Amino acid sequence: IRQRFGALVEDAERGELKLWKLSAQGTLALIVVCDQFPRNIFRATPRAFGLDQRAQALARDAVAQGLDRE
Repeated sequence: IRQRFGALVEDAERGELKLWKLSAQGTLALIVVCDQFPRNIFRATPRAFGLDQRAQALARDAVAQGLDRE
């Protein structure tokens, strides 16, 4: 995951994937990048949870917009 998606996690940390939120699938992908990938890449370090708040906010916004129904 680090080799294939590490750069995406760094992009997410810098807030460079904002356009992904324009679709339900993009939002879901961004949630996975922010929630699951750091847990794998940065296992056993505080950085593993560094994007948790962003993932939670994305999930809340997605539900509020009805994207979870798509």
